[in-house]
Amino acid sequence: MADRKITVLNPSGYQELFQSGDNLVLSGTIDMSSNLITDLPNCVNDNDVARKKYVDDSISAVIGGSPSTLDTLNELAAALADDSNYAATITTALGLKSPIASPTFTGIVTGPTINASTALQIGGVAVTSTAAELNILDGVTATTAELNYSDGVTSNIQTQIDTKAPLASPTFTGTVTGPTINASTALQIGGVAVTSTATELNILDGVTSTAAELNILDGVTATAAELNVLDGLNRGHIIVGNASGAPASLAEGSENQVLTIDSSGDAVWTSPAEGGGEFTGVTAGTVSASKGVIVDSNKDITGFRNVSLTGELDTATLDVSGDADIDGTTNLDAVDIDGATQIDATVTVGVDDTGYDVKFFGATASAYCLWDESADDLILAGDAGLVVPDGQFTLASTAVTSTAAELNILDGVTSTAAELNILDGVTSTAAELNILDGVTATTAELNYCDGVTSNIQTQINTKAPIASPTFTGTVTVAAMAGEIDCGVYAS
Repeated sequence: MADRKITVLNPSGYQELFQSGDNLVLSGTIDMSSNLITDLPNCVNDNDVARKKYVDDSISAVIGGSPSTLDTLNELAAALADDSNYAATITTALGLKSPIASPTFTGIVTGPTINASTALQIGGVAVTSTAAELNILDGVTATTAELNYSDGVTSNIQTQIDTKAPLASPTFTGTVTGPTINASTALQIGGVAVTSTATELNILDGVTSTAAELNILDGVTATAAELNVLDGLNRGHIIVGNASGAPASLAEGSENQVLTIDSSGDAVWTSPAEGGGEFTGVTAGTVSASKGVIVDSNKDITGFRNVSLTGELDTATLDVSGDADIDGTTNLDAVDIDGATQIDATVTVGVDDTGYDVKFFGATASAYCLWDESADDLILAGDAGLVVPDGQFTLASTAVTSTAAELNILDGVTSTAAELNILDGVTSTAAELNILDGVTATTAELNYCDGVTSNIQTQINTKAPIASPTFTGTVTVAAMAGEIDCGVYAS
């Protein structure tokens, strides 16, 4: 294709835009002013025009989010001390350093200088030990806790140990001195002075009781004399207080003997046949006044009167033939009452929010009154009915004054509630409503009265009949179509 050319004239001359092969060639420049070239494609080839975003993204990729102080080549060069051989310099410097792990030094290794004014310190504390003294620790395997056992020791430990006796089978030399006991500084155990004599302490010689068994006496305030009462105590013996108030051991009594108090106030065993009047003439199983009580062969007793118990009465069964007067609260798990019951105070079944069913049966099968606690309803079932005297029936605080006969008027009524509500607000008396008694007119016929404002019959009587009416006064005809036969003819 031949080259094509476009010539553009301007005040200073002209410019040419022509096609050379597949390219457009501009002989001059393009002044875009504030205009932009948009929609350029992405760069692909080396000579493609780059968009600003492409250039910005490329620079950001090179910087890679570097801080503002290192995001230019000049800043990076300054950070490297403008050393063009920075890598070689660093490699040389690292080659002059020793590794941390197993370093090998050459020549003389110089450590810190230690003098009187600037001594070696550990944790801020100057180390004054000499090298020889520090070398004592060389090879020590003891722990800190084990070394601390020496803390406070004032002389050679082994020398002190050698002068002590072992705990197991010690052998003493010379005179062994025990604690000095005198009136002011008596032997004490747990801060309590031991006042027993050697003879008294020797009582323990041969005792095989354990510490736990001896500790049973811990806190005992009884005297030795009181404890000695137990000495020789055998089966059947009992401990009683004698007339002076001291404890005494009373030997076992004989069979059928009873324990009584004699005239001196001491407890003694006596037999009923030996003058114990409490059982003279006593019949087993029967209670007699001012006599002892002996149970019969069945362990039964009859005849007690007004028995007062301060504790509980535990019995498998209880048969009360007469009246039972129980003061206080009686907690009964189950009650079966076969006779008439009179309750003179309020009866409450359950508590608020927790109730129980209560059922009353009638004489007819399946007839009962039930308070159903789960439904919160009073249910009359079977032939059970509700009888309320006239004037004693109230619904929602409103007394029902209608009699049964008046309420029975509704018996068989098929009207709906809406239809019955028509009567709501009616002020007519029963006599006025009874006018309808015997009326056979239909609703439509009665509705003919709708809109009537005065007595119907009076209005009808003032009207003329259609057939052969008789008028009085002047008859005015507003308009007339056709002929009217007035019944008057000229002669």
